[in-house]
Amino acid sequence: RAAFAARGVPEPHWWVAGYDGIAEIPAGAIGKQYADNTALGQPWDLSVVADYWPGVDQAPADPPNPTVRRNDMHADLQLNHPIVLTNPAAVLGGTSQLLLASDFGDATVRIATFSLKSGSWMVLPPASIGRLAGAYKLALPPDTNKVSVELTSGTGAVGLDVFA
Repeated sequence: RAAFAARGVPEPHWWVAGYDGIAEIPAGAIGKQYADNTALGQPWDLSVVADYWPGVDQAPADPPNPTVRRNDMHADLQLNHPIVLTNPAAVLGGTSQLLLASDFGDATVRIATFSLKSGSWMVLPPASIGRLAGAYKLALPPDTNKVSVELTSGTGAVGLDVFA
């Protein structure tokens, strides 16, 4: 690989034979033989191959434009351990959505937001999160720069997601 790079020549497509039992293709390769017949005690080898091999396979179609917002952040809240996050959309002048949900128990969460416009923190009423209820959703407007979230009581972890 170094010789090709040193001469400015595009690398050929290559396949690795590395008998470490790990079915993972190394960066730049199109396949890896990860177990040989000696290790398997069988008359065959095991390999993993890339879904697309340039020059052999038809080029994949461009993925469609997503119609949902992407998840910019995820954290699992732990009891009495607040986290402070920066609103990812604030610098771009857009809004984000903060979602809180619990699959394993009921919980109470304290949320405070910092507004660039007012220059101050606002503590919201405690939010109840239920394992059988829908997610708690909070819109974060463009002037909301920081958000503090703390799990204050509950029987299970609460997942926090931010979509920008």
